[in-house]
Amino acid sequence: LLPFFINSTTGCIGRLEVLDRESQSHWILKVIAHDNGKFVEHSSAAVVRIEVLDQNDNIPIILNEQLDVFISNSVEKNDVIYVISALDLDENDTLYYSLSGPDVSYFQISQSGIITATRQLLKQDYSITAVVSDHGNLTSSVGLAFYVSETMRFPVFEKRSQQELMATEHNPDMLVTKFMAQSVNVSSRGILFTIFSGDPHHHFYLNPNSGELYATNRIDYEYRKQYELWIAAIDQHIQPMISYTNCVVNVVDINDNRPFFEKAFYSASVAENGDSDELIIKVTARDSDSGMNGKISYSLMTGDSVAQKYFKIDEVSGEIFTTSSLDAEELNEYHLHVIAKDHGNPQLSEMVVVKIEVLDRNDNAPRFSNLFHGAVAENSRLGTLILQVICYDADVNSTLIYGLEGNCADNFSIDQQTGWISLAKQVDREKKSEYSIKVKAWDGLWEVRTPLTITIEDVNDNAPTFNDSFYTFSIAADSGIFTEIGQILAFDMDEGLNGQIRYALRCGNDLFMVEPSSGLIFSTTALGQYVNNTVECKGVASDQGFPSMKNDVTIYIHITDSAKSNETEQPYYQFALLLNADPYTAIGHLPLYNTMAIVNDSRFMVDQNGYLFTNATFPEAVLGYKIIFSIATNNKKLMKAIISVEFTEPNINHPQFSFKRYKFSVQENCDLHSPIGMVIAKDPDIGLNGYITYYIVYDTDRLPFAIDATTGTILTTEYVDFEESSNYQFLITAKDSGFPALSATAEVTVEVLDENDNAPEFENRYVQYTIVIHRFIVLSWFTVHSAQRSFQISAYSPVGTTIAHFSAVDVDSESNAV
Repeated sequence: LLPFFINSTTGCIGRLEVLDRESQSHWILKVIAHDNGKFVEHSSAAVVRIEVLDQNDNIPIILNEQLDVFISNSVEKNDVIYVISALDLDENDTLYYSLSGPDVSYFQISQSGIITATRQLLKQDYSITAVVSDHGNLTSSVGLAFYVSETMRFPVFEKRSQQELMATEHNPDMLVTKFMAQSVNVSSRGILFTIFSGDPHHHFYLNPNSGELYATNRIDYEYRKQYELWIAAIDQHIQPMISYTNCVVNVVDINDNRPFFEKAFYSASVAENGDSDELIIKVTARDSDSGMNGKISYSLMTGDSVAQKYFKIDEVSGEIFTTSSLDAEELNEYHLHVIAKDHGNPQLSEMVVVKIEVLDRNDNAPRFSNLFHGAVAENSRLGTLILQVICYDADVNSTLIYGLEGNCADNFSIDQQTGWISLAKQVDREKKSEYSIKVKAWDGLWEVRTPLTITIEDVNDNAPTFNDSFYTFSIAADSGIFTEIGQILAFDMDEGLNGQIRYALRCGNDLFMVEPSSGLIFSTTALGQYVNNTVECKGVASDQGFPSMKNDVTIYIHITDSAKSNETEQPYYQFALLLNADPYTAIGHLPLYNTMAIVNDSRFMVDQNGYLFTNATFPEAVLGYKIIFSIATNNKKLMKAIISVEFTEPNINHPQFSFKRYKFSVQENCDLHSPIGMVIAKDPDIGLNGYITYYIVYDTDRLPFAIDATTGTILTTEYVDFEESSNYQFLITAKDSGFPALSATAEVTVEVLDENDNAPEFENRYVQYTIVIHRFIVLSWFTVHSAQRSFQISAYSPVGTTIAHFSAVDVDSESNAV
């Protein structure tokens, strides 16, 4: 079982028990991550290497077994006496040697464990203690007893021609050298060879009998490049006599290590639009091998055309440079595959991924996606969202800040981050129906703007208002039924159905009626019995909004004797006036009024030719604002009129007819005022600029037609006779009420359809005809004013014989004259 666990949710790895580096220095784990797909489960695996870090928990181990040692009596200063062999299982196995004991002054020990004499040895025996310690102050010691013996009793090594030897790594059973020694002892049972020191991990094998030294498979140049071995030749005697020699073995390197990068992954960044040959990052790889086996060259992986197009790498230093300018908007991240390859045989390589992020520079101005138009109802609550403006910036990770500007921008607010525009102040369509402001976007360097139009949608918040506080009309008692009496007029500042007015009349009797769309009042019955009476009615004006709003006005209708009738009319005039108009601006023409007229609003005046002018400025006026006032003549016969002046923008668009040419037909002898067709024109302007009035353009001939100025309906005003004229052609003008007024013209053809309203007539109606058969008059008839004609026929003529031919004509059309 593994001594580790993993949290299945967080992926954290922990240990279950204490680890011992000396037992196992690292662990290789395979970690699998999988999802919880309902139908298909996906997974991925990764390899985790866990290195066990060393603690200094092992004391040095002294390997020497021979502790009673015989030494030659010919030993001199610096001669080798003994060699201490020790090892430490901890990772840092550097050992420190020292001596102690009563005879320590006769000996010294090197940091390789070599004990040498410090002087000539004259005593027969010596006692010392060898102490071995590691870097963590853990120590081991051993007591040694040296006995002096005759020199001739010690084995003698044969001299070797080569002191430094070679051993190739990972080449087992390679013979490095052979040691030879001789014994002069007659009783010797032979000489045994052993590695006394310098190889604590048994990287070499010394044949104890033959003295042959072999390298094992554990020799690794990267672990240790050189060994100093102390070889002992032991004479197998009752008292073992030992001689020492040493050799240096150099390990020959082979290309057994791949290059390795200092990092498993590299990342760097570079600003866009930079110069070519700009240094981005340096990657570094190492190779534990020596010589050409450890020499490294760098390159970019072949086949990566994108990387090689924009980057290059110095094959010696590993420095990566740009080859051309980079653009973050084109690609803001590159992944390069860098290869480090040594020069050994066989050649070994390693690859690492280098992520290069292209840092964006603010080199692109923001760009709005399109023109924006919003709408909001005039009764909307503050904070109502109207629309979201969107601006794009090609720069990476660009942050845009939105704002509004313009004369009326404070009526609205915009979220600086999202671009949502909302209502900041209450708006009134009747004061201003449209706002033109600008939206700006700023990315920290660039600032762009785009126009924004916000239309204020109408709400039915205005009731109709009559032009006068009351109306007075008169009608003669002997007037016919449906006689027009007068007109009531109201206006509504709302638009569309909210401003479309319908009229109603409330009277105590059914003497009068009002036309719902025009406000014209007509009589509905004979009024003779009501002479000299005054009828009081209520005129009601209702708009078509929801809910509908209405207002009423009192109407007095005087029914007069025909001889005393003094009917007065109350005409209504509408004029347009441009916003911010200067004083003394001409508005329109009132032909029946002049300078002496009484105007009940001092801001207006009439000149001697009947032209209406402004007499002041109107700072309070906004688009659609109306001023209603009255005007009357200052003479014995009072003529009063209602004037409506509406403030508009410049009149831009002409009216446009649906068709350039219209063709209608009418039956001859039809009733008067019969509708025969309707022409329609439209004007996209608002207010009076788009209010259209229709006219017939008369030439020298009088036409039997008229047109409703408001609806465009063409009516007959006289009886038409096919025999008199079978078709009529004339022009219709559609004229708006703007300032200045603009118009359009269409051609109308009216075809008169025939009725069979004429009898045939003989060409000679006053002729005497006589039929004679063999001189006898059989049949005759006479007429007044006759010219006599006679016909003769034989009595024996067959049936069907033509006697005479008569002619008659019919002035009706061909189909009615057959």
